[in-house]
Amino acid sequence: MPVPEPGPVLAPEQVRADALAPARAWWNRRPRGRTPWLAGLGVALVVVLALVGYLAAVTINNTRYPPDQPVRALFAALTARDTTTAAELAGCTSPACTGNALSRGYEPPTDVQLGKISYSDPTDNTRRPDKSIAYVPVTYRLGGAAQTVTMRVQRTGTGLARPFRIMSGATGRLAVTAGRLDQVQVAGAQVPVDDQGVTVLPGRYTVQVPPTDPLFAATPAAPAQVDVPATADQRATPVALQLPVQIRPDVVDQVDEQVAAFLAACAEQETLTPAGCPFRVPGIVISATDVRWRIDQAPVIEVVPAEQPGPTDPPAAMRTITPGRVTVTYAAFTSAGGDRSTVTQQLPIEITGTVDVDPALPGRIIWSG
Repeated sequence: MPVPEPGPVLAPEQVRADALAPARAWWNRRPRGRTPWLAGLGVALVVVLALVGYLAAVTINNTRYPPDQPVRALFAALTARDTTTAAELAGCTSPACTGNALSRGYEPPTDVQLGKISYSDPTDNTRRPDKSIAYVPVTYRLGGAAQTVTMRVQRTGTGLARPFRIMSGATGRLAVTAGRLDQVQVAGAQVPVDDQGVTVLPGRYTVQVPPTDPLFAATPAAPAQVDVPATADQRATPVALQLPVQIRPDVVDQVDEQVAAFLAACAEQETLTPAGCPFRVPGIVISATDVRWRIDQAPVIEVVPAEQPGPTDPPAAMRTITPGRVTVTYAAFTSAGGDRSTVTQQLPIEITGTVDVDPALPGRIIWSG
C-alpha cells in the first residue's frame, strides 16, 4: 500500500489563522445593517431611561417640595413665634430676627390664604415660564387690616432633593424715631434707631423704650403698636413710627440732688453777686459787708427730652416750673449821710440747663447749668 507523502510543516501563526477561517467566513456572510439597528436601540433605551429618571425627579420634587412649601412653613413659624425658623425661611438677619425676638410683644398674621402659583413674572406674561422660579400670592390680616404680597421662591440644591427657597416678599422694614435714643425695644429684641429702617418679619409689633436705657422711659400711655406688612419691593418706604418718651423719674431725682448741691454752694458765697449762680442782688450797693444767703425754697424743676437735638447735643433739658426763693442779708450804706443799715431781701430762683449721661460712668446723670 503506498504511503502518502507528508504535507508541508506549517508555522504556529499559520495554524491559528487557519483555525479562525470559519469565523471570518461567517462574519463576512452576516446580514448587513443589523448592528447599527441594535446600536440605535441601545441609544434610544438610554434616552428613555434618562427621560423617565428626569420625570421621576420632577414628580418627586413637585410632590415633596411644592413651590408654596416654604411660604406655608414661614407663616406656621410666625404663628408659633419661632424666631429662628421664621428668620431662616425669610432670609432675615437683622437684630429683629434673632434670638427670642418674637417671644413677646409680637402678634403674627392671621387668616393666611395662599393664591394660585405662577411660574412667570406677573408683570410680564409674555416670558416663557421658568419652573425653577415661582410666585406665590398671599393674603393675610394684621390688626384687622387685609394685606397682600407675592413671594418669589426658587429651587435650590442639586439632585433629586431640590426644595424651593423664599427669595423675596417675606420681610418688611420699620423705622422708629425717638429723640436721642440709640436703640428701641421692638417686640423681644433691641434694635438700633435707623432712619432707613430695620428689616423685620411681618406682624404687629410692640415698640417701647429699652428698660436698660439710663435716661428715657416709656410714656404712661399704652405701649406703641405698629403693623409691619411684608413687601416684595425692598425699596419701598419703611413703616414709620414716632415713639413718645419721657424722662425716667430717677433721673429727675438725680438732677434735683445736683441742683440742691449747686444752690447750697452758691449760698456759701459772701458776695452780693455769687459767680455762676441763678440769684444776685440787683442794682448798686456801696460797701456791702456781712453778706449771708439762705435758700428758703428750692425751685420745682422738670426734665424733658430735648426738641430735635443734633448728634452732639444733650438729649434732655431741665427747666423751672415753680421758682424757688432765697433770702439775702447784708450791711451797707443806705443813705448819703453815711448811715449803715442791715438790709434783708428775698429773691426768686429760676434755673435751667441740660441733662446727659456721664460717658465715663454709664447710669450716672450729669446736669449742666
